[in-house]
Amino acid sequence: MRISAETNFLSRRFGDEAAVRMIAEAGFDCVDYTMTLMCEEGHILNSDAAFEHLNHLKKLGQELGIVYGQAHAPFRFDLSCVSSGLERARQSVVRCFEYAAVLEIPIVVVHPLQHLPYRTNQQAVWDLNMAYYRDLIPYARHFGIKIALENLFDRDGRDILVAGVCADPRRYVEAIDRLDSPQIVACVDIGHGVLIGEDPGELIRALGHDRLKALHVNDNNQISDEHTIPYLGKGDWEEAARALADIRYDGDFTFEAFAFHNCFPDPMKQAALRFTAELGRYLTGRIETYRKEAQ
Repeated sequence: MRISAETNFLSRRFGDEAAVRMIAEAGFDCVDYTMTLMCEEGHILNSDAAFEHLNHLKKLGQELGIVYGQAHAPFRFDLSCVSSGLERARQSVVRCFEYAAVLEIPIVVVHPLQHLPYRTNQQAVWDLNMAYYRDLIPYARHFGIKIALENLFDRDGRDILVAGVCADPRRYVEAIDRLDSPQIVACVDIGHGVLIGEDPGELIRALGHDRLKALHVNDNNQISDEHTIPYLGKGDWEEAARALADIRYDGDFTFEAFAFHNCFPDPMKQAALRFTAELGRYLTGRIETYRKEAQ
């Protein structure tokens, strides 16, 4: 199984090129290219230099022997006016698909839209997202990528963490199956499950081999979305590894643990990345052990 790391925190601090170099030098097999930064005004992906920049990154990856395994689409959209907000979201995500095709990225994580309190507006949010993803499917097909839906959390009126879109295993499966397209898959954010007290194994097993094709690997204290590395929070990583083995998961093992790395001063960030890569090798080894035991 390939291990992967996101560019997010590194790109913010050092730029995309340095981020890719650092991930490669730390020993990762592939890169999760973070395009959420497209929401920021003045970002290079919003400029006329975008394709030149992406082709440079593609060549750099080839030189370093590292591939771009998945990407994360922008997700911060103003939906106070739903119709205009939806159109802006669609345009931004479709542009992300086009960029992913340049880097030969096979999977793009696209958050469900969560513009209303989910607990009291489940049907409205469900209907909006079904229409949103159906509209995106032809573009994904055109650019040769798969759209990965991610499980989210929400906060209720008391500011208490609760399940969000795709957090319930039954509804997550229903969303994938109702969209009924080879372009639609799942990305389980293990940390989001930990945050709301869900068993990561239940979500992984419910989705199964054919639906689950991407991961966001991170941990937290069940109080805030810390995005730290496994074992520094309250996640059950043996259970997660066992569940991934049970479904014969064959996607990448992608760390989205930027808060851990941001804790360190710049001279120590590379060492923190190397440790994360080593932890990835350990955890994927645990998955392989459980897989062999089940044979």
